Amino acid sequence: MAKRAFSEKRVFDRTVCSMPGNYVLKDISSGTFVCKDISPKGLGIETTKPLPLDAKVRIEITTKKKVPLMLEGKVRWSRKEGDNYRVGIEFNEPLFILLSMLV
Repeated sequence: MAKRAFSEKRVFDRTVCSMPGNYVLKDISSGTFVCKDISPKGLGIETTKPLPLDAKVRIEITTKKKVPLMLEGKVRWSRKEGDNYRVGIEFNEPLFILLSMLV
């Protein structure tokens, strides 16, 4: 039997979204992104620059319902996809709100 390439570690389902946002790394580097999915534990973003693994990051998103979210987390993975980068960010504190009300 063939082994799976990876093991799914997510506890929570992701909600697909398309929300613009901004990030700040260590108060010295910043950029913009589009949030592609979000869950209580983290989010997946698409950006034009790679983000370093384990970097602390502050995130600002304004949802489609005009709710501003200010979050902090850590970069867990980053990979090139076409001309952009997909990045996974794990929140420092779980986001326990009804995500469907935000996106």
